[in-house]
Amino acid sequence: MKDFKFSLYEVFGYFLPGAVLGVALVLLFWCFFFSDKPIPILTWHFDSRDWVAVVIACYFLGHIAQALGNLLFASTEHRILSRDDDESWTDIFKAAEQKAIEQLGSEQQQISRTWLYRYMDEYVVQNGNLGDRELFTYREGFYRGTSVSLLVLSVSMLVRLIIPNSAIPFPPYVYYPSRWQIAFLLIVLVASTFLMYRRFRRFSEHRVNRGVVAFLATRERDTGDSQEDS
Repeated sequence: MKDFKFSLYEVFGYFLPGAVLGVALVLLFWCFFFSDKPIPILTWHFDSRDWVAVVIACYFLGHIAQALGNLLFASTEHRILSRDDDESWTDIFKAAEQKAIEQLGSEQQQISRTWLYRYMDEYVVQNGNLGDRELFTYREGFYRGTSVSLLVLSVSMLVRLIIPNSAIPFPPYVYYPSRWQIAFLLIVLVASTFLMYRRFRRFSEHRVNRGVVAFLATRERDTGDSQEDS
């Protein structure tokens, strides 16, 4: 247990997306097996052990959301590295690419851009120039997991829209949301999913850009240090 390190990523990267995914799964379960019965949200009473179980379940579901995100968005990093719509980016990456190939002593055709970037990132880490690396990584993970969870929640809400007779008990009465109200929530969820995905893409770009530029900056600093030593 001494080696266990807790960070905010455990909360923002796993627990929160897992909580959203948990709500989505509860909603799906309600739709498929108890569609004609009110879902007793406000009548549930949890003790401390129940809350511990909920937290553990949300954390576990957060890992599932991240795993799904890795499958759905596996090519995101490659697309960012391969973009050619920005001449400045192309020139900067070519400079970093050439330096990395020289350090590795390999032919350019033998190493993909993805592995070149991973080398650049590790080179920066080994030289201690982390900068905002963790910030971009954590936020990228948060938005990736949340976009996946919201996508599943949107599907759950769509199923609830198709299956009639939804009801929520508000003691001392039962509320029956209309299909228009459920459709409005569905639209909000779909829009939120899209926006979260856009934020995920944005922080992915920030992470990749930082890694490449930091690799070049580290090279320049090392060159300057070597000149001073001589």
